[in-house]
Amino acid sequence: MPETFLSALKGLGVEDDKELAALVRTGLEDEGFNVTLSFDGGSGLRQAEMHAFDIVVLDVMLPVLNGFRSHQTTTAAGGSHPHPLADGTGCTRGHREGPVCRCG
Repeated sequence: MPETFLSALKGLGVEDDKELAALVRTGLEDEGFNVTLSFDGGSGLRQAEMHAFDIVVLDVMLPVLNGFRSHQTTTAAGGSHPHPLADGTGCTRGHREGPVCRCG
């Protein structure tokens, strides 16, 4: 009987700076994630709504829709695909520190 492997983890990187997006991709791939990149908040939001990701790395200052609004929209819609969230402020969902962090 063939050995069954778990499917790879899926990560979403939402970053408008192409060099930083490449670093996000490399970092997540190094940790075993299959990575999807989006370069603005609107496309990142669509990806998060359509697919179940194991983690989302979300920039705050994004064109079209900023990271805070993108996250709030996903959460307000019921968050059918809950996922850990990391952003450049050092904030993660459920962990609030400092005046900038407004996650989850």
